[in-house]
Amino acid sequence: MYGAYILLLSYMGLIFGISSLGVGVTAKRFLPSTNDLIERSKLFYPQFNFQMLAVALLGLGSALFFQINIEAMQLQFAGFCGWLIPVYLVAYTLYGQTSDYFRYTHRVGFFNAAIVAQPYIFVVIALGIYWQIGVISPNTLIVSLTIACLFVGLGMFFKMKSEIGFRVDIPKTRNLKNEMVIGFPLVMVFLVDFTLSVGDRYVIAAMMSVKDVGYYVPAYMLGSFIMIVPKVFGVVIPPLISKHMDSGDLIQAKTLSESAASLFLLIAIPYTFGAIVLGRTLLEIYTSSDISEATWQVIPIVALASIFYGLVVIKNNILLVRLRTGTLFKVNLVCSILNIFLNVILLWILNNVVYAAVATLITYVLSYYLLCRKINLDQIDFVISKNLLFNIILSSTIMLITIYCFLFFTKFENKFTNLFLIILGGITFFIVFFGQKSNQNYFKKIIQELK
Repeated sequence: MYGAYILLLSYMGLIFGISSLGVGVTAKRFLPSTNDLIERSKLFYPQFNFQMLAVALLGLGSALFFQINIEAMQLQFAGFCGWLIPVYLVAYTLYGQTSDYFRYTHRVGFFNAAIVAQPYIFVVIALGIYWQIGVISPNTLIVSLTIACLFVGLGMFFKMKSEIGFRVDIPKTRNLKNEMVIGFPLVMVFLVDFTLSVGDRYVIAAMMSVKDVGYYVPAYMLGSFIMIVPKVFGVVIPPLISKHMDSGDLIQAKTLSESAASLFLLIAIPYTFGAIVLGRTLLEIYTSSDISEATWQVIPIVALASIFYGLVVIKNNILLVRLRTGTLFKVNLVCSILNIFLNVILLWILNNVVYAAVATLITYVLSYYLLCRKINLDQIDFVISKNLLFNIILSSTIMLITIYCFLFFTKFENKFTNLFLIILGGITFFIVFFGQKSNQNYFKKIIQELK
């Protein structure tokens, strides 16, 4: 059930991602610098209405395809109602578009409240349905997600409407063509990025089973948990960099990208070291002993891949602000093809989902290398301090040794042991790293810059 739910949700995420056809890049690029409410309305609503119409049509097409091929589809997605697809997509688009409006107009507090509320509302509704009917299925989970997106999306829509009103405009033909010329490469980037980040699940389902997807994804999610940080930066940093670039302050734009990269490495590297020693037991608590035994090796491999993923996201933001969408597409295309090729070959030969994680690591390393070559002379690209990198790795190593020593010399083990080890590791890293005055001063400056 979980494997089927993940595959369905990934598919609907794909439909949402391509539904804009590239329309909306101008709005996202210039909303941060536009203070006039009428101009905001003119920027936002044409692309909003276009995507709502497009996603509804694509959703209906998907539902019809599901119904026509229902016998074949039910082999993988038993009992799923295909007509939930367009309903969910419309609700999610409303939620995604309205949250983007507040993101790109610098209301980060309201934006954060909305995106944090949505998953909690989803969980409450899903549990409520389970308590009523005693069943959890892809149907009940997607209905719960739809209601949560609709609830939060409508709240943000009415708040937005009170500021800029409502327009029924859609882009004029000429503007539509111009938007697609700039934005369609971003759709292709999304497609190849989807293949890069989610394609392994479909390869696992095709070459192994849907059940193996359900085994793989929890370990992948625990290993990739650190990806939250660059995704947050992807929300906050591009509008700020755009604003500095529009005002001609390239030095400040470069400082922002470097600060984001440094702060990410400070969190990601010790997380990866911690995943080596604690990943297996945490996965067992999170899922079951069977899943932990089968897939715990995925966690440290994906955690290491996440370091390169985060740096790639920051570089992608630089290319996006520069509107170098063609470069984005080319790099992501090469890496997505490599990712699928490696997944097929490794899973075919070795028949173990751990090697899907190995393919992910190789792909993100290559992606980072190619982006470094493409934008190494850009004035706002970040440079990683070798001294900083050495200090983070050294502190993480000492943290890891401390945890291993504690495990070796003590015998007690209970449900609080892992929590204690996480706290012990964090304190050790903090003392070793920030015990150096230079590191204290460096990160004080970073926090001030990000404020």
